[in-house]
This record gives sequence, structure tokens and C-alpha cells, in this order.
Amino acid sequence: MTSAVEMAESDFDLSARNIANSAKDANMSSKDFFNTYLAPYLKVSSITEGNYKFGNESYDLAITFDDGTKMYSKSPKQSAGVAYTYDVNGDKGPNEFGRDLYYFSMGCDSIFKCGEKSFSPLWVWSVSSETREDILKMCNTYSVNRGLACAYLLEADGWEYKDDYPFKL
Repeated sequence: MTSAVEMAESDFDLSARNIANSAKDANMSSKDFFNTYLAPYLKVSSITEGNYKFGNESYDLAITFDDGTKMYSKSPKQSAGVAYTYDVNGDKGPNEFGRDLYYFSMGCDSIFKCGEKSFSPLWVWSVSSETREDILKMCNTYSVNRGLACAYLLEADGWEYKDDYPFKL
């Protein structure tokens, strides 16, 4: 996904944050945004509009990739940047944050901690020391925001499920 966002940044000569802001200003739908900025760079098997709900979050677009994974998207006008929930095992359960669902953002704004990354776990906490142990504790503790903290842990671990990762599929 990061590579797709970086290719869009290059082709459109805009940062991810500016792409997201331009789409928000243009009142773009999730589908139009995805088809314009990301689909050309990804292997997608289907794109379906609908109402998808996970916890308190609602999404209006489901993207199924050729490998069976799924990503759910909110309209750029609904979120800071463009918010996504990524489902690592597609239509299979359990569909729980931290187990198979994770939050990400493209071009989030300054209240969220994504820095200048193009596509990253959406992270809202401010902690004095962000050691792996701190992140692991947050992933294991904050059930409401598990999709945030656990995505951040996976990124810190190089996108690998380490032996001490707290949730197994």
C-alpha cells in the first residue's frame, strides 16, 4: 500500500496529505478517490460500495485485493486524511481489531501521529517513551483502539507477528 501511495504522490506531484486534502475539498467519494489515486497501482479483484461497520466505525467502500485481503475506506470528507481498515484475512472471521483488522491512514492531519509517512497506522496517543514494550502494552490493553495500537506494533516489528504478539488468528 505504501508503494501505491508513493507512486500516486509522484504521478500527481502532491504529498499524501495534499492528495487527501484535495479530495476532501473536491468532495470526492471513497470510490472516486480510490479509483483515481490508488487503484492504478494495486492488484484489485473487486470494489464494492455499501455500508460496512466494525465497532463504532462505518465505511462506505470495500476493496478486495487479488490475495484475498480486504480494505475498507471512508470518504475523504469523513476523516483526517483518508482512513482505512485493513482486514488481513478478508471475509474470514473473527473481524476483530488487533486480530485481523487494523486502522491505517493516508495523509492524516497534524492531530494524528503519522508524521510525514504516506500511509501508516493511525496513531493518536502521546507517550513519553515509545519503546516496543510500551507499544506492546498498549496493543494488549486498549481494547477500543486495538486496531490502532496493534497496527503500530506490527509496523514497529517490521510487519511480522512476533511470538509475543498478543492476539492470534
